[in-house]
Amino acid sequence: MDKENRLFSKVLYPFVIGMTLNGSPVAIAANQTGADTSAHLQVGRYSLMSTAPSTGQVDLLAVTVERSIPETVKSIGNALDWLLQGSGYRLADTSLLSDEAIELFHLPLPSAHRQFQALPLRQVLSLIVGPAFSMVHDPAHRLLGFERCSRQTPEASASPLIKKQ
Repeated sequence: MDKENRLFSKVLYPFVIGMTLNGSPVAIAANQTGADTSAHLQVGRYSLMSTAPSTGQVDLLAVTVERSIPETVKSIGNALDWLLQGSGYRLADTSLLSDEAIELFHLPLPSAHRQFQALPLRQVLSLIVGPAFSMVHDPAHRLLGFERCSRQTPEASASPLIKKQ
């Protein structure tokens, strides 16, 4: 195949150019790539709908949320409970959590953590508990817990504000 024919097949072939009855030109894209269209369902002349599950359906903590936590929610633990409503997850029983995590849940919710714009639920939960804790989840039972990160910042490890008992 000469250079001109290869150019025609690579550049111009994907489009079928024609004329409508009123004489205006029309271009229709053809599927030359061989892409798998089995994950799509044609629902209209020019519309396709995905038949694959969304990311949020596969990973419940990956669902994108936009939340405004009401003023009636006062503590971090209450905010976590409030955010998990409808997610399919719940907080683990306090008997399974560390004392540090239970103390965290009783802390007041900062004002900066009352409004979240279009973030994955996992990230919203992590922002609320802060960098000192990591999320532990049990997908089989849909339970969430938090544990203190093993690597502490120098400021947190040398804090004179916390009394050791």
